[in-house]
Amino acid sequence: MKYKYTTGGDVKWAIEFESDWDTNEPEFIAEDAAEIDFNNHDELESKWPKTFTIFDMNNFEIGKFKVELEHEPSFYAHAATEAKGE
Repeated sequence: MKYKYTTGGDVKWAIEFESDWDTNEPEFIAEDAAEIDFNNHDELESKWPKTFTIFDMNNFEIGKFKVELEHEPSFYAHAATEAKGE
C-alpha cells in the first residue's frame, strides 16, 4: 500500500513510500517509513528518536509515532601487521 510520511508534521513536505502493512498496524508502517528515511535521506546524520507522521494517499493523518533507532554492532577482522619497534 502507498503512504506518505514526514518528520516535520506538514503533509506538503511528505514523502511517498510503500509498505506491506495496512492501517490496522500503523506502528509497522511508521517503522517502514523510518527505515526508508534512514537509508535514503540521512543515515546517521539525524538525531534519533524521530517523530514520524504517517498519512494515507488522501492526506488523512493515520498517526504520529516516535521511532527509536537501534544499532546492532558488527565487527570486521583482518590480519594485523606489527609496527616496527613493537
